[in-house]
Amino acid sequence: MNQPFRKYKPATGQWSLRNRLVVGVVILGAMGIAASDFAAQTAFRTFLIAQVDAQLESVAGGSLLRLDRAGIYNSEEDTNKDEGPIFRPFEPLRDVPSDISITLLDADGNILGTVGDSQSPQRIQTLVAGFTPEEVLKYKNRPFTLDSKGSSSDYRVLARLLPSSAGSVVTAVSLSGVEKAMNQLRFLFLAVGFLVLIVLGLIARRIIGISLKPLTSVEETAEAFARGDFSARLPEARSDTEVGRL
Repeated sequence: MNQPFRKYKPATGQWSLRNRLVVGVVILGAMGIAASDFAAQTAFRTFLIAQVDAQLESVAGGSLLRLDRAGIYNSEEDTNKDEGPIFRPFEPLRDVPSDISITLLDADGNILGTVGDSQSPQRIQTLVAGFTPEEVLKYKNRPFTLDSKGSSSDYRVLARLLPSSAGSVVTAVSLSGVEKAMNQLRFLFLAVGFLVLIVLGLIARRIIGISLKPLTSVEETAEAFARGDFSARLPEARSDTEVGRL
């Protein structure tokens, strides 16, 4: 089958030297931008995760003893409040700041209660249910990322044993805020990188055109010789350049 438009499509080897140099510069620029973007995003995500870990450490450290002595607030306790002692050294934990959640589990991994995470406390309960003290010890009191199993954003979690070893406390926060910030950063890098490549291509084409101007003069002189005009001469060039030696 005839392909009338095929002959008008230049092969890569038929590109002009200028175009090949411009494409090479743009490709190298794109690789450099991609590498810098990857490094910047990795560093920024590491910074955000470190900030989240610091919040988890602060909330968990300030609530651990209180949870061990008084547990988590239960509305049913208000009905029996008059029956207990007038002075209690610790009050049950009622709430935590921001979107952080605290889940109290017994020694068998059963959930005793959760405070915080105003969006969906049941979601984190489903993920941490069954955490026994033995499993908590594996994380060595260090924050880790808990896979949400595709239902939502992953969680950053800090699991610790109660001082009495009667159970464990899981402090968690959704990484949706981190993912949102990373998506915005990726879009910004993509837009800026695209503009930079366009400007780089235009500047490279201009500079390469100026650099190849002596070769254009050689081409024009050779064409004049081919027409029989042997009076054509090359403009003078420095002897230490390629065109000068030619």
